[in-house]
This record gives sequence, C-alpha cells and structure tokens, in this order.
Amino acid sequence: MNKISKNSKGNYDANFDERMSLGEVPSDDYPVSYNPDGTVLSVFGDTKWDLTPYSYFGEAAFLYFPYWDAENDNPKKALNAETRWLLQLIIEDRKPKSLTVGTLQNNVTGLISLAKHALNSKISLVRLLSDWTHMREYIAGDPGGKRCMFLPH
Repeated sequence: MNKISKNSKGNYDANFDERMSLGEVPSDDYPVSYNPDGTVLSVFGDTKWDLTPYSYFGEAAFLYFPYWDAENDNPKKALNAETRWLLQLIIEDRKPKSLTVGTLQNNVTGLISLAKHALNSKISLVRLLSDWTHMREYIAGDPGGKRCMFLPH
C-alpha cells in the first residue's frame, strides 16, 4: 500500500513547520504530489491534486477542491486556499507516518463542509475553527452528526 508522502525519494521540506508556525501559506507552485520518478505531479495551487501514485494498485485518485473554483469570487478563492492549506497541514502533521488517499478524501470532505459554513457565515475557515461560537453554530446545523464525522482528527 502506498501512502502520501513528499516524494518517492522521501525528501521533505525542512522549513515547512517553521513557515506554517508563522502562518505562511505555501506558494502555488509548492509540490504536493510526485510521480514515481520524482517529478512533480500536482502543486499546491491546483484545485485538483493527483494522488494516483499513492493509491492502492495505482488506480486513479484525485482530491478535488471544486466548490470554490470561481475566478472572480474572492471569498471563495480565499476559502479554496484555506482548505488546501489546512489539508497540507494535516498531511505534514502526520509525518513521518503517512495518510492513505481515502483518509485524505475524508478530510477534504470535512474541510469543504466547514468551508461552506464559513462562506455562509462570511468568515474565514480558520476563524470558524478557532471560534467556539461559530463552531457551535456549525454543529447545531448538523443534528444527525453526519457532517462532523468527516472532521479531521
């Protein structure tokens, strides 16, 4: 079983933790997936990340951030970037142990649910996650708990 990691050679960005602790979002050309030969397959700025080399038996596997794929809508573009940034933080936090593509897909589902609520509340995703009042509103809007089961943990 292949799991997501920086690349097939095991090279990690040593400065990633320091940049994230400063609140810096990766640049749009920051690599997020690699082909088996080590060439970059997807970059942070893509709204579709190709994780095929990390999937079981090499079947096609993608992470989509389509809800915010709007060129002239700044709040949606910002939420798209925040969603990708938080997923990248989840990936980096799990190192050296890696996450499966299925786990990452579940995390994206949860982050998109949160981002939709943030968009409707006219706040950032980070603000939603850091403000208990906003999180209670999100949870209250999900009486069956179905959205919350996908929250990253």
